[in-house]
Amino acid sequence: MGHGLTIDLATEVTPGEDGLGISLPHTVQIDDQIINLGRYELWLANPTLVDRRESPEGGVAHTFTTADRSFIWRRHDPTDD
Repeated sequence: MGHGLTIDLATEVTPGEDGLGISLPHTVQIDDQIINLGRYELWLANPTLVDRRESPEGGVAHTFTTADRSFIWRRHDPTDD
């Protein structure tokens, strides 16, 4: 397959013409404490769906690749809402 990014999601998704954006919670666990750091966003420009299958957790695992094998990851900016 080469380079790919696999993401487990609750349901099946199909990328739009411009790309695929996913917003996820960003938490860190230190011992028994869970720290909420807000949300982060993942953007795939013009992704190709390589594989889609049920994940062991009950969701759907999607594997994507992009022509330049890159993606954009950033902390969510609440002013974008």
